[in-house]
Amino acid sequence: MAEENLAAFVDAATELGLRLADEPLRVAEADRGGRYGWDLPLEGGTTVRVLMPGRPIAELKDLSVQAPTIFVNGSAWWWNDAVNQAVPLEPGR
Repeated sequence: MAEENLAAFVDAATELGLRLADEPLRVAEADRGGRYGWDLPLEGGTTVRVLMPGRPIAELKDLSVQAPTIFVNGSAWWWNDAVNQAVPLEPGR
């Protein structure tokens, strides 16, 4: 389930300008708290670490405070904010 959630997450972030240099890489040693680790290699040589919950995507996208959070580079975010955090700002912005 986490893999499908990550695919939806990457699709959403790509719509906002995320550019992957390669496929997401599963990082099992990063797993914690029911979240599964992935590295997103970006164009330009940086990497975004995502810990994705293995819960139904409807729960992740829920707008209540009970929705599970997604960790992006070590910080917890709800779905919409997590997607935004995964997209690096363009230089000069």
